[in-house]
Amino acid sequence: MGALAVGISAKDEAVAFLQTQGSRMQHQRPGSARSALDAVVTRQGKAEFERPPADFHLIELCLSGSCTGRRLFDGLAGPADCRYRPGALFAIPAGRAAQVSIRDGEATILQLMIDRAVMDEVKRAMLRGDADRVELLGFNAVFDARMRACALAIHRELRHPSAGGALVADVMAEALLRNP
Repeated sequence: MGALAVGISAKDEAVAFLQTQGSRMQHQRPGSARSALDAVVTRQGKAEFERPPADFHLIELCLSGSCTGRRLFDGLAGPADCRYRPGALFAIPAGRAAQVSIRDGEATILQLMIDRAVMDEVKRAMLRGDADRVELLGFNAVFDARMRACALAIHRELRHPSAGGALVADVMAEALLRNP
């Protein structure tokens, strides 16, 4: 887990960007230099924006509410039109710009920003050393019980921090990325 000590270089900029798009932050953990994961919970409604490429992978879990929208980015696996509803997972790989348009409704979304180095480490382990052999694709509105359980464990830690919270978040982030 050596890569977990890297931290997220663009986290503050990402949170500031979300705030400029009208997202209402319910709570957030600022993270630390020792954590490869930062998380925020936002309430998002009608909006249209372009998210610049980031140095982290973004994984979102819809916690409550419902909205429909369109998320476009290079490397999308599946349809661009999607519906945010409880349990739906979304992912945008690091280094990819995204165009987002939420047409109607409102949803509470857990947004996990996971350092690129963590995924590189996971890919190396899974591919036995050749992390560049596989290109990461993102997805919209996927339902996966294991990924959802990992994301919810991070959400619980965000709401009720514990003494080992950074470790819990890092372990769950790595488990989330190792989902088969």
